[in-house]
Amino acid sequence: MSENRRVYKVAQAIREVLAKRLLESSDERLRMVTITGVKVSKDLRVASVYWVQSGSKQRILEIEGAFKGARGFFRAALSEGLRLRFIPELRFFYDNTLDTVEQIESIMKESVERQSPSQEIEQDEQGVCQSTSFVKEEVRDE
Repeated sequence: MSENRRVYKVAQAIREVLAKRLLESSDERLRMVTITGVKVSKDLRVASVYWVQSGSKQRILEIEGAFKGARGFFRAALSEGLRLRFIPELRFFYDNTLDTVEQIESIMKESVERQSPSQEIEQDEQGVCQSTSFVKEEVRDE
């Protein structure tokens, strides 16, 4: 259990150091990028860093290139900011959670828009009619 807590604490510390260095970065491509999470392997050798930034696919590709180029800069920041025997290898990944949420919301909105209010009323009336016919049959049996 303590090993998991250590991994979690190291992941949070890495997230804080990287977020701070992002603010200090002079690379314009990394402006307005947010670190959403960090997952560290159990042996603390690899850190998967998840980030998000609103923009087009082209913008996301530019940011991925910036992170790839700045990997050494961020590892140096980790060596200064953390007291670890080994500085983890950094792997940067775009966090598409917000994109997925937007897609689901748009699908739900389209579904609601397709179903007009008159259709909803008709469906409700049919459901009521069916339930009352069931009650009528039950009463007749007695």
